[in-house]
Amino acid sequence: MTNLTGVTIPLGGTAGIVTNSTNGCNGSANDAKPGEMGFVQPFPAIPQGTITNAFPQVLTEPQPDTVCQGKNAQFTVGMNAGVWSYIWQTELNGIWMDLQSGINYTGTTTDTLIVKNVQSDSNGARYRCTVSRPGCFTVHTLDVLLVVIPSPTAAFTLQTNGLTTTFSNQSTNALKYFWDFGDG
Repeated sequence: MTNLTGVTIPLGGTAGIVTNSTNGCNGSANDAKPGEMGFVQPFPAIPQGTITNAFPQVLTEPQPDTVCQGKNAQFTVGMNAGVWSYIWQTELNGIWMDLQSGINYTGTTTDTLIVKNVQSDSNGARYRCTVSRPGCFTVHTLDVLLVVIPSPTAAFTLQTNGLTTTFSNQSTNALKYFWDFGDG
């Protein structure tokens, strides 16, 4: 008998007749004569208890992060209980590449990835985590975006006309400006 759906249970035959054999002439008989039960082997005891074979489930997706240039970004995935393997990845030209811990990253094989000292060329980078039970199940988180706010650059131009000097702000990536001419 089986408790699996979609599995067909073969019909039995009469004692001494081999059923469902591909080669009934080469020793695949059940050693029974007509009317006898044939060879009967006791079924071994089935160990009792619970074996947990959970598959990874993402409970909390990583969230996008917005950081200032030169700061660290952090992405975290929340999983159900289990012994999981984590591999963080980034997308490069449409291909997901595994990350390695080192100068730019820490936590590439944990539930939390840290992107260190983020620079403006990382703006728009996408990250995801692959979580698996080795040899069994694998899931991917949704990919998330890294937004890098570039450092402000102070710049100005000046134009002098007689005793009047006009300063024009050319600064970029700043929300506020403060002019200090040192004249108190």
